[in-house]
Amino acid sequence: MKEEYFNIKFYFSTCIFAILGLISMYSFGQYKDTNTEPLIIRGLISGYTFTFITLLCSHIYNVKLSFKQTFYYLAIMITTYTILFFISLFSGMNVIFIGILTSSFGAFSFFYLYKKYIDAISYSKYLILILGSLSFILYIPISKIFKLYPQNPFAITFFIWHFIVGWYFITCLSKLKRR
Repeated sequence: MKEEYFNIKFYFSTCIFAILGLISMYSFGQYKDTNTEPLIIRGLISGYTFTFITLLCSHIYNVKLSFKQTFYYLAIMITTYTILFFISLFSGMNVIFIGILTSSFGAFSFFYLYKKYIDAISYSKYLILILGSLSFILYIPISKIFKLYPQNPFAITFFIWHFIVGWYFITCLSKLKRR
């Protein structure tokens, strides 16, 4: 029964990240011009929401959160995401190469900061770098095959990143022994 309970928590938490990715993809995919204020605001809100959802999932998995450590985690993670988002957004013709680097670094910094400030989660550094980069590596074939958001094909990167990194986070979180 206890294992079944963990499976429900696992699937529920993974669905939260998938739904966030779909909402982010849809809201980001509505704009052609990548320099518009609504696009920037939606992209930032997407990343900030991901950060807060990690705390929600931590609560689902009974991780003890202290106010001070949570505050540090949120402040540093939101700052890191904002910087990486703007580097990707304004990288021009180098967006694929820069996007691979920023999405990899974003995934790595998320796990590193979570481990440092929230809980001692165990993860593979190399695997998380690879998983983070998949959002920009896979967006071309996926957007071509499914013809999603031709006006802004990078919208699919939000779904891929949120789902893959969120899934790996939940996988690592579910392996922790609760105190």
